[in-house]
Order: sequence, then structure tokens, then C-alpha cells
Amino acid sequence: MITTVRKHLVDFCGERISVEIDKDGSKYTKFALLSEPCPQECAPPQLFTRENLIVLDSVHSGTGRTSGNDITVNVIEPVLRRLHARYQVVKSQNSKSVAEFGNQLDPTQSYTILFVSGDTSVSEFFNGVGAGVPSPRSSLTILPIAMGTGNALANSLNLNCPVEAFASFLRGELVTAEFPLYRAILPDGETSVVFFIVLSLGFHANLLHAAENEKYKSMGVERFQEASGDILQNYKLQEQITLDKQGVAGSYAYFALVNVPNLEASYIPSPQSDPFKHELHLLAYSSSLNRKQLLERIMAGYKNRRGDELTADPYTTYKRISEGFEIKLQNKQEGPNDPAFELCLDGQLYNLLQYKSDQHQEELTIQVELIDSALGSFDILVMGKH
Repeated sequence: MITTVRKHLVDFCGERISVEIDKDGSKYTKFALLSEPCPQECAPPQLFTRENLIVLDSVHSGTGRTSGNDITVNVIEPVLRRLHARYQVVKSQNSKSVAEFGNQLDPTQSYTILFVSGDTSVSEFFNGVGAGVPSPRSSLTILPIAMGTGNALANSLNLNCPVEAFASFLRGELVTAEFPLYRAILPDGETSVVFFIVLSLGFHANLLHAAENEKYKSMGVERFQEASGDILQNYKLQEQITLDKQGVAGSYAYFALVNVPNLEASYIPSPQSDPFKHELHLLAYSSSLNRKQLLERIMAGYKNRRGDELTADPYTTYKRISEGFEIKLQNKQEGPNDPAFELCLDGQLYNLLQYKSDQHQEELTIQVELIDSALGSFDILVMGKH
């Protein structure tokens, strides 16, 4: 069922600019720009002070773009032109183009980048940013415009609606803060991945894999709920994990290190997480739970509210971690692509069997580092709402 709403965008030079939005479930189907005389004259929007403004549009994110729901073409570009803003639009061409763009940035310049995308594109970008530490450092400020599937980052920054996020940017209503980043070094000791949302093994990582099945591709965020039944029925969900220095060891069906409260707009598995704080929260459910008990705990995320305390019990581990540590995985391998070795980092999947330093290695170690808000030549900042 299609729902239609109208959102005020910005007032400028006697004109009130709004957007009509059509939505089918979680999927946006239309963005249409509207204008009418403004009841009062308003000051110019804040973006005129921003240099190197870039709109990075990952055109295949979410369910992709159509002529109706192309928010960059239908809303962002016309408004920026009308406001006489200087900007550049970059559209992704393939899975590597976002990372390649990140690597091409001038380290002596500062940038503001609007990510019209989901979480994966932001991750690809950060992992493409080149090395180098000039002095003084440049700043790289990001704003997520939620056009992906889960949109964990945007939802956790209270930027659920892409039009409202763009409107808040134009009106100068957003706060800008340091963006906590983390690095996972895989068992080969060479592969290093920057992440900022979630590192997971077990149910969550397997769910990301299952949701890539063609039968779920046309769905929005609903595909995760559909795919979860497949995981509960067909996956072993017994991750043998130890965290050094953290007093954590056991067999887990669900194991996630989370930096954000929301993994979807209405799904809050880690209510104590805060994307503005330099800390991760470990959320783990024991494999001793039967599948009904496990599902009840996982689905509780749809009832949680930010700031809630999770009820502690012998089958649930929930704790704050604010220092580096190692994850030791001691699974027994069953087949060449055993899903028990699937690692999710911000929506990107890595089968750890492909990252062994030694093919006879039985214990696999993932090093996790807190790297604050510095990446390559840039200080990374994020815009959002508290």
C-alpha cells in the first residue's frame, strides 16, 4: 500500500520548497519537488559556507533507483542549484567505485560528503581512504542520506527520513561530532577492515548472507525477517569464541560487537550503544538456548527503546568495551565454505577460512582496534541529531 506525505525542505528567497514522498512499506517509490510562495523571508541556508560539497550517490543501494525515487536527481541537485551552491555529484559505477573515490581525495583539502546510500557504501568509502598524516590534518564530514536497506547509521543518528536529513542539513540544524571508528585485523594478519556499525559472527552474519538470496532481493528491510526463518531452521549457530581481557568465553548462537543502537529503523538490539561515543557493546546469546528462546531474545530488539537496560541472565552477555582486544574463534570446520566462519563487518561478509595465515591453523584470531576518529589524512566527523 502506497502512503504519501509532504515534507517541508527549506525556505529561500520568498519560496517555500517541499517534497512529496510516496512510500510502499519500507521502500521509497517517489520524491517530487514542490514550491509555493513563502510566508516570510528567511536567511540563506548554512551550506553556503561549506567547501568541497560532494553528493555521493550509490545508485544500486537499497532496491536501486528509478526515475521516481531518484532523490539526487529529483530533489538534491535541483535544490542545490536553486540555492546557488557549489557541489559535485559522484555516482557509483560498480562495487569498487566508492572505495576508489575515497582513495582519490586530496589529503590537503577538507570535504563534506552527503552519502545517498546505505551503510555498505560508507564502509567501502572509509576502507578506500588513502594513507598519510599531514599536519595539520584535513577534515572529512559525512552525512548519511538513508537510501539503503537497514540504514543503521542514519537511523542511529536520528536521520530516518532522507528528505528530513537533507532539510536539516540545509537549515543548519545538525550537530557535527567526531566519528568513532574501529579496525578489525583478520587472521592472516594482513587484511585490515575499518568498521563503525557492527562486527558479528553467528546469526547476524549468517542472516546477511541468506538475505542476499535472489528470492529476497526485491524486498526492502523486510527481507531480513523473511530470511531469519532459514537461519533458524538450517544453520548450526554454535560459535566457539573467547575474548581476551574481557572475561568472555563460550558457545554463542548470536555474537555482535555494536557501535550503534539501531540496526534498522525500528530494531534496537543494543539500546546502550551511541554512535557518538568511542565504545563498542558486546551483545551475545548462548547457543544453549533453543531456537524459540533465541528468537525471542533477538526479536526483543523491536520492543527496546534507546537507553534501556537489557535484562541479564546466564544466556545473555551485554557489556561495554572501550579498549582494543582479540577475538579467538575455535570452531571445528565442516566443509570448505562453512558458514560458522562467516564474519560480518558493516554488511560486508568475510569467510575467515579464506584468511588463515596457516591452512592447519585451528584457532583463528581477529584483532579489534579502536582508532578514534582519524583515518588516513583526515579527521572524520559525522553529522546527526542527538
